[in-house]
Amino acid sequence: MNQSDSLTCHPLISHFSTVITGLFRPIGLLLAGLILVWAGVSSPAHASDHQDTTFLGFDLPAADLTDLYVFESPDDPDRVVLAMDFDPLIPRGGSRPFDPAILYQFKIDNTGDTIEDLVIQFQFNGTDPDQSVSVFGPGTPNQTGVSSTLISLAGTGPVNEVFTLPGDIQVFAGLRKDPFFFDLARFFEIIPDRNYLNQPNPDPPFQVLSFNPPGVATDLLADFNVNSFVIELPRSALGGSQIGVWMTTSI
Repeated sequence: MNQSDSLTCHPLISHFSTVITGLFRPIGLLLAGLILVWAGVSSPAHASDHQDTTFLGFDLPAADLTDLYVFESPDDPDRVVLAMDFDPLIPRGGSRPFDPAILYQFKIDNTGDTIEDLVIQFQFNGTDPDQSVSVFGPGTPNQTGVSSTLISLAGTGPVNEVFTLPGDIQVFAGLRKDPFFFDLARFFEIIPDRNYLNQPNPDPPFQVLSFNPPGVATDLLADFNVNSFVIELPRSALGGSQIGVWMTTSI
């Protein structure tokens, strides 16, 4: 079944061309602040955002980041899965071409100073249906902060398929069901001034104080897909006893 029709989960989560070498300017950033302590204690920060700005939502949706996930592989405690979702609100049965002008990155701090010590970079190649994706790293960035250049190429593989890179690294890049659950109607009841239909005189806020329980809440995103990068690799490749991970898009 076609992935855009099936709304299936990430293949690495479910059981749980031209290379541009110039300078990239950041256009989207989600700092989710997820910290993993390898001893087994975790302190996650929860964050999700769809259509950050009008520019990203309508002019450059492929750069619009939504969710970041970092977790231990359910099959091997010595391996870690990192997942980046982007390009939201793709309708069931639809798809969007991948944009080769955008650089996607996981940035990883393994020393606790909130500066990236490692990066994993992704970039699509070509614009035809047989696009591929190149993976760079994990490796030390050429520079830190808001500007980026490509590091050493780890390998290239097809989109919408799991492929393996040297170092026992598995990668997937392609279309998947949006895993985020959001009851928009209830949200507008809690904070009515966020509903454009209520303008210019919205109801007073905070009359409704909680979301609906499971089974009653309605998921706005149930029929939508996102594009995703998922990478599973040995935890030793990321270094440190704990890591901070965030994700960026750049052009």
